[in-house]
Amino acid sequence: MTPPAATSVETLPAVDPEPSPDAPRFASGPRLNWNGRAWRQGLAASVLVIAAGLFCWTAQFLLPTARTTASDDFHGPMVVPWGIALVDTGVWILVPGAAALAFLLMMGARHYTRWSHWLRAVVLVLGLVAAALAWLALASTRLFVDQFYSQSQQSNDADFVIEWPYILNMSINPLILLALGILAALVVVRPNGRTSGAAALGAAAVLLVAGLLGTFSTQLFPATGQPDVIMQGDQQIQLQSWMQYWNQASPQLLTVAAAALLCAMAARVMAAKPPRGAFGNDPESEFAMDSNE
Repeated sequence: MTPPAATSVETLPAVDPEPSPDAPRFASGPRLNWNGRAWRQGLAASVLVIAAGLFCWTAQFLLPTARTTASDDFHGPMVVPWGIALVDTGVWILVPGAAALAFLLMMGARHYTRWSHWLRAVVLVLGLVAAALAWLALASTRLFVDQFYSQSQQSNDADFVIEWPYILNMSINPLILLALGILAALVVVRPNGRTSGAAALGAAAVLLVAGLLGTFSTQLFPATGQPDVIMQGDQQIQLQSWMQYWNQASPQLLTVAAAALLCAMAARVMAAKPPRGAFGNDPESEFAMDSNE
């Protein structure tokens, strides 16, 4: 008895499972790996760095021992208390943490499409808070005259404290860079994570004009650059004019303008299609050409 003939079974191609709603959506190109756990760890690390910077800013207010130093402990010489010594470094710890937090949130907005607008809204709030602190730092000598006057009158007291307006005034440059960088990144980077060359070029042009006008503000508007004189008790105090504050922020404006211009150039280079020639689409031949050079 002959066995029945074997029937051929046609194998169907494997079908990829339906992507989750939070998965990144690309029109074309390779799928990029995304590690949500590492992203959350990065967020936690950024928050810890921001907390460390805030602690350096506020240690002298939170801990009484941070602003006092016994001269007997150092064999007579007066030593700056550790809380006072940390004030100047606080902003240089806080700014990288805030910048990393903004970057991670924008990268998360690219992958978690359901929460994209909320994540970018948090970045916007972060940039506006940095902008408000930068503006207060610039205008601190005009808005808080009493605190600056009392700060200058203090001597080597046993309980010396650096006032908040003075701390902000010490942090002008990094705060301006942080605020301009975050707000410019929101304009340049689209919700899908790609860089818009046109938006980067527009942001660079606006910042460049503002920076150049601020640099030459005293030459263009000499009448508005004169300091204002007020009386504080029986002492005359000169206050910077608002035009001088613009001049003071011009280096940061030009720095972020140059960064936006470089982003526009990088977006244009990455958007250009590779030339079709003898190498075609073979990456190995392209690498071989690079190695021969």
